Amino acid sequence: MKTAGEPKVQGILLAGLNGWSESGIESFCCRPLLPVAGRPLIEYGFNWLRLAGVEHVSVCADGYLGAFRRVFSSQPAPGVIVTYHEDLVPRGTAGCVLDAASDTRADVLLVAESALAPWLDPRPLLEAHLESGAGLTVVVAPAGLFEEPAQAFLEPLGVYVISRQVLEHVPSKGFFDIKEMWIPRLHEQGVLVRPYVAQRPECPRVTDAASYLAVNEAVLARMSGIRTADLEYRRVGEAWVHVTARIDPTARLSGPVLIGPRCSVGARVNILGPTTMGPDCQIESDVNVLHSSLWTGCRIGAGAVVIRSIVTAWSSIEAGGRMRNSVWGSDPNRSWQASLQARLYWPVPTALPADELVQTVAVGAGEETEEESVLHAEVMANGSAHRRRRAAAALLQM
Repeated sequence: MKTAGEPKVQGILLAGLNGWSESGIESFCCRPLLPVAGRPLIEYGFNWLRLAGVEHVSVCADGYLGAFRRVFSSQPAPGVIVTYHEDLVPRGTAGCVLDAASDTRADVLLVAESALAPWLDPRPLLEAHLESGAGLTVVVAPAGLFEEPAQAFLEPLGVYVISRQVLEHVPSKGFFDIKEMWIPRLHEQGVLVRPYVAQRPECPRVTDAASYLAVNEAVLARMSGIRTADLEYRRVGEAWVHVTARIDPTARLSGPVLIGPRCSVGARVNILGPTTMGPDCQIESDVNVLHSSLWTGCRIGAGAVVIRSIVTAWSSIEAGGRMRNSVWGSDPNRSWQASLQARLYWPVPTALPADELVQTVAVGAGEETEEESVLHAEVMANGSAHRRRRAAAALLQM
């Protein structure tokens, strides 16, 4: 709760989809609802606003507000009011902020894009904004082009602190963007716009399949340092395993791994983290999964190998299948039906065949670690042995 002398702060989540590029992963799920370590991505921004002491959060979107309502109504936050704004005509980021600001009379607006999983401490940010007297504070980070931070080009990270009085410089109608339109206008009007330099890992952003896996990895790395387990999860080494999941005693979990409710992991399975498995996944025997994300209801056939890939909801990989650096999905219509329960997934374009497995996009490959190289050698050996067993079984049935 705020004390009498503290300014009131309203939180705003920008969840609009206009202007986002079509990537393979967004054919299966819109970005704010991507499952990151068992939660919708937008929930990380919401919890970050709660950390700042925000008691009112406005969600701005340009459609599909029903899905966002389900996300926040499924796990209500005590003491936090959530309201929603739908812009039928694109308003731009600054226009959305102006519209959402009408929900409260807060002195300060703390704004975050919903494609972020921020863990920047918001309290020093708010203090710096208030002490500087700025009308707008933009959180930025070095672009990474130079070794010396002082020489680096600074890029906005999608987090802003705004004093209410400067909203008078945003038009009440039409499209108006923060970076391209509002900041130049504020400079023209003599309003102080201040950068707040952070480190890029403090506000990781999902832009495509590769960055999605990277954000998943970052969140799992943070979880691995938490020693107080959730009541519904138990620790197995560095892994978090839901109490309803069934893990064969011969399966091996290495590194940060999250296994969701009602999952089944078969004999001699190797799972190398960072890897996440959503609810109701079935992993058959002799499977190897490395650095990947499996959404709800995935089935991985015996002897299959999945490396640095995303397997979307209710998708299957046949026995002995191989997947590396890919996004894989099947039966997208069923994925949408499942979303009504899981509150995580989004309908896909009707042009995508509903009964066909589709490899939609390549995920950028990284350098293999020594542990990966050793496990890959085991994977190939296990795969060859599995193929020999299948061939022998086929001969016996002839």
